[in-house]
Amino acid sequence: QPHDTPFCTQRCLLGLQHSLPLDPNCPNTPMHQRPSSKNHHPITTPHLLHLLNHQLNTTLTHNCTPLGTNGAHSAPFKLTLTTYGYTFIGKGSTTSLWPEISRESKIYNILRPVQGSAVPVFLGEVNLAHTYFLHGVGAIRHMLVMGWGGESLRCLGREGEMFGEGGLGREVERSVREIEELGVRHRDLHSGNLLWCEEVGRVLVIDFH
Repeated sequence: QPHDTPFCTQRCLLGLQHSLPLDPNCPNTPMHQRPSSKNHHPITTPHLLHLLNHQLNTTLTHNCTPLGTNGAHSAPFKLTLTTYGYTFIGKGSTTSLWPEISRESKIYNILRPVQGSAVPVFLGEVNLAHTYFLHGVGAIRHMLVMGWGGESLRCLGREGEMFGEGGLGREVERSVREIEELGVRHRDLHSGNLLWCEEVGRVLVIDFH
């Protein structure tokens, strides 16, 4: 069965995080809506993580799709919470690398004021009861859960613009500045961890471990 549910918008996941109204521009809003909650999110972020954990512990083969762009320490998955249609990224990690990867949770919480504008919306963590073995990475047992921030500048072939004086270079500088103003310095900026988010017209920075 193809996993073709589109990703939720940053604004949608911000609304979920802050108990705000649904985003009418999120392609999955019709699946989020319930009569009892009208135009608001029907669940909270902790409830979503609880349901997601239960879903992944029941089956790892449905609505859990590796995206194939693995990093040195982790692998991204497309995840959909089947019951409500929320669709986002799970950054999968092996148990041996989890202490390093999980430090990102603390950093994303520090960066909460710029989630959805300089970094993706971060929802939390899940730990898997069963192993998802991924060739080239290993036994995935943990995930960081966050919004899909767009394609990397590397994938878009725009590496040459990232530190230039044009519009994209200014957006990189803007996001890095906003992150540093909150006391966080990224130690390994490159085109693979800078994403272009068409929805917000911004560069979103990832991979803080």
